[in-house]
Amino acid sequence: MAVVTNFDHLMSLGVWRMAVVIWNLCDDYCLFCPRNLRRSCNEDCRAGIAEWLRSPYIPESEVWKEKRK
Repeated sequence: MAVVTNFDHLMSLGVWRMAVVIWNLCDDYCLFCPRNLRRSCNEDCRAGIAEWLRSPYIPESEVWKEKRK
């Protein structure tokens, strides 16, 4: 079975859920950035987002949850 990436899962979401995820990412991108998590941040956020999109989908990640304020 093929590995489902964050991009694959994002594309399977409806508009509202996709917007929630984008909002969560924009709220604190460094929290979800694979480079930041490995302590290898080089302030190239575009590359970090691309790497996050190619990373395996983890359903428990906070990025997928709707946060009410």
